[in-house]
Amino acid sequence: MHWHPDGPSDIWEPHLHIPLDLKMHYPCDRMTFETAIRWCIQAGAPLTCTLQEAENELIEIEAPHTLYRSWRSRHDRPDLITSAQ
Repeated sequence: MHWHPDGPSDIWEPHLHIPLDLKMHYPCDRMTFETAIRWCIQAGAPLTCTLQEAENELIEIEAPHTLYRSWRSRHDRPDLITSAQ
């Protein structure tokens, strides 16, 4: 997952690339590092605490971003919408 608003691509909004076709852009909401950590946990990353403790910690750490972020997705930032979707 990444975005490149000033890069060489026609896709300026947050998006995912999924193997096997890394040239495809899958638009998504703006994501947090905590989302990536959740994916790692769901994929079987080892923990030194319980799943519930890990989720509680992620919620607590992610909450300020979720509450105060300036935008979430292309719907919140119409200037990010491009014709190439």
